[in-house]
Amino acid sequence: YVIPLAMQLKDCEAFVVNNDEYLNYVLKNRQQLAGKGKVLVPGFMAKIESGGARAEAAVAPETKAPPQQIPPSPMEERKNAYSKQTRRLVDWNVEMLQRMLMTIVAKRNASGAVPEQNLPTIDLEEDKTYMDEVSEVIEFPDFDEATSPDKLNTESIDLGFEVLSQLRDYVSLMASKFHDNQFHGFDRGSQVCMTTRKQLSRMMTSNVMQPPDQRSPPSAVYDRTYGISQDPLAQFALVFSALLHDADHPGVPNGQLIRENSEVAMKYKYRSINEQNSLDVAWTVLMLPQFTDLRSCIFGTMSEMKRFRQLLVNLFLATDVLDDDLNSMRKARWERAFVDGKKDRSAENRHRRATIVLELMMQSSDIFFATQNWHLYQKWNERHFAEVYKGYQIGRLMQDPCIFWYKSELLFFDEHVITTAKQMNDCGVFEASGDEQLSFALSNRQQWAAKGGNLVASMVARYHGQEIEKVRAKRVYRRMSLSAKQA
Repeated sequence: YVIPLAMQLKDCEAFVVNNDEYLNYVLKNRQQLAGKGKVLVPGFMAKIESGGARAEAAVAPETKAPPQQIPPSPMEERKNAYSKQTRRLVDWNVEMLQRMLMTIVAKRNASGAVPEQNLPTIDLEEDKTYMDEVSEVIEFPDFDEATSPDKLNTESIDLGFEVLSQLRDYVSLMASKFHDNQFHGFDRGSQVCMTTRKQLSRMMTSNVMQPPDQRSPPSAVYDRTYGISQDPLAQFALVFSALLHDADHPGVPNGQLIRENSEVAMKYKYRSINEQNSLDVAWTVLMLPQFTDLRSCIFGTMSEMKRFRQLLVNLFLATDVLDDDLNSMRKARWERAFVDGKKDRSAENRHRRATIVLELMMQSSDIFFATQNWHLYQKWNERHFAEVYKGYQIGRLMQDPCIFWYKSELLFFDEHVITTAKQMNDCGVFEASGDEQLSFALSNRQQWAAKGGNLVASMVARYHGQEIEKVRAKRVYRRMSLSAKQA
């Protein structure tokens, strides 16, 4: 660290004083440390043990001196900083999930439901995939005045030490399952999670913002949200899925895993590979014995457990917007629910609409950066580009992203972002916020069409330069490590 810094000071030409003298002192001290360090260190230890710096130095013991420590590499320093950021994100996510669990327990207590003991775990059947479990319609509970959100007293709920401890352990363990990706990482999962929570809050509180004499009754809110407002388990499943939907993501798309004929692609039969794998990791960890109390808090009965799993399956796989079969099913379901069934008030159509809205919220949150302000879109678009560019640099992706990135982003807006924003607006649940997302999507699309070419060129120049600097830094660090070992 010291010698490269002295060399940079010497070469930067920003100082009036000649820095040759500084570099000479550094090299001289390094040489003396290599020659005398083995004798000095035991003396330091003797002084400390005998009462401090004023005590007489003891004779160096005839023991082998500890090996000289190699300074941490830049990659290790980045990992240490990243772990601090991850801990902060874990704290934030745990607090949010804790509040949602309190609502689940409050509704369970208000309904008088008796939790079942020693529920068995559910595993994926042999020769089956999660794709086989996707359901077109998920049932939602009927309206119950006694368990409406305004009647629940969540502040009196005590989840207990075991549940809170296991919740923190689970989120921490799942955070470690994320790779150090620029885009598909735990930080983006937390951002998606926050967006879904914000959407739920807007859905639930739009009525509260009205004067008391103008507020709709709970039954009207239930109808407007197709039952989601009175379903804390579905709300928890949505936020849970948003947080973990990219767990264990390798940083390359499904298409590349198929081309590589990877083991994970074969396991999930070459469909929605990353999405199914993330779901499998999240569910398998949740089924571990050390999370028994947490599971009992989330779902108290076997029927609740099966329903929670069904919600996760649909929500995790909702983020795959390139699967033709899933897209065909979604398009036909939308037609049945909101076009042909526009006046259909049956319970089945209400369940269908609620399923659509939950999946739309998942998809919309997954592309949060494209339906908010331009600067946020630029930030996450560049991080996505950096991840894809890295895949190209290491040889896992065949095509340089600088060739297709501009056009692919326009296609991304036209075929997914704007379509999703329109459906969020048309489903009738989000009121003004749906129109807001559509406005941002159209504005960002327009700005990308005008500025995207230059932005891609600048990103290519920047990341190509960073790759060159990384190679140089690795060479310097390798030489330093070798010198330290020889000394």
